[in-house]
Amino acid sequence: MKNYLNILLISAITLSLSGCVGGVVIAGAAATATANVIIDPRSNRDILIDNRIELDVSGLGNKAPFTEQARVTASAYQGEVLLFGQAIDQQVKNTLTAEVLNIDGVKSVNNQMQVRPLLPMSEVSNDVWITTKVKSRLLTEKELRGIKIKVYTEAGEVYLLGVVTREQAEIAIEITRNISGVKKVIQGFRYGVNESRIQEEEPAPTPAPVSKLSAVSASAAVSNEASAASDSNAEIIPYIEPVEVNSYQEQNN
Repeated sequence: MKNYLNILLISAITLSLSGCVGGVVIAGAAATATANVIIDPRSNRDILIDNRIELDVSGLGNKAPFTEQARVTASAYQGEVLLFGQAIDQQVKNTLTAEVLNIDGVKSVNNQMQVRPLLPMSEVSNDVWITTKVKSRLLTEKELRGIKIKVYTEAGEVYLLGVVTREQAEIAIEITRNISGVKKVIQGFRYGVNESRIQEEEPAPTPAPVSKLSAVSASAAVSNEASAASDSNAEIIPYIEPVEVNSYQEQNN
């Protein structure tokens, strides 16, 4: 059964915590009868295409005109590409967006790259350490067993991506936002269905009331504001609308 809610969350929680670039895919313990198995609606072919897109984008930073001008990492899902990293100016960022849109299989681009000098190695190492801490903590959470969550960190901002339930999204966010050194938690979760709950004929989980987050439809790309938990100093940053391939090319012709 592929009962999939195509909901994309792109919201950032700015934290008031003090403390300390890498990307890691978190996979929980092997699935058991009680494991949380989430249905990913993508076919094997779609997954291969998304993986190729991510590799192609990662290689752009080592090619002219982006050498020493940008650091870019990508996450692709059914041809929808999320970019994060740094670009030295807005022109480089825009040029990179256009270049990614030309990659075969790309349907839209959401460029979250920061316009700033490239991170020094000391900050890159610190980001890798933060990613490691987030990874370790998520792996020990029993409610996230069997769940694949991509974790990336850029300048202390942690990106959480993957197909999860609403309840699992809340758990992963709450864990991450309380780790030392994390400045923001930026989620790009898509809501799937818990296969074990389907077999038990239980209703889909409802969002946990602790942290109310803005939900954005991938097709409508409309920003919604939401309030944060009363025990945190969180700020919801508006969703940035993806750039569709055709519209971007028309604007730049």
